[in-house]
Amino acid sequence: MFRAASFWVLMILGFLVLRLVYLVFGVGIPCPFHAVTGLYCPGCGMFRAAGALMRGDVGQAVRYNALSVVLLPMLFVLAARATIRYIRCAPPVPASRLEMVVSIGTATASLLYAVARNLPFLYRAFNR
Repeated sequence: MFRAASFWVLMILGFLVLRLVYLVFGVGIPCPFHAVTGLYCPGCGMFRAAGALMRGDVGQAVRYNALSVVLLPMLFVLAARATIRYIRCAPPVPASRLEMVVSIGTATASLLYAVARNLPFLYRAFNR
């Protein structure tokens, strides 16, 4: 149980520290994929979108990264379920069918979003 609590505390503290650095210094997390290829990955803008969601500005979050507005809540629920399952039973338990479907759906949606946001005729719609 201590490991699970440590994971959540470290994740939340890490996000808050990175958010504070962004607010104070205006320095965000650079995307290595974008730096190397010049293309946008499915995660580009996700950190700024999460910050906009924390402020309650859903419209700005969608402009930063529309996929993250849909996926972040689902990924949070999956992580919470995995944590609860870890606390309840010591041996590892395989993921449920629903979790597998959501995981595969998330990977597929991310791949399609990455392709769509780099197509020239859709560039303005996905990258504002």
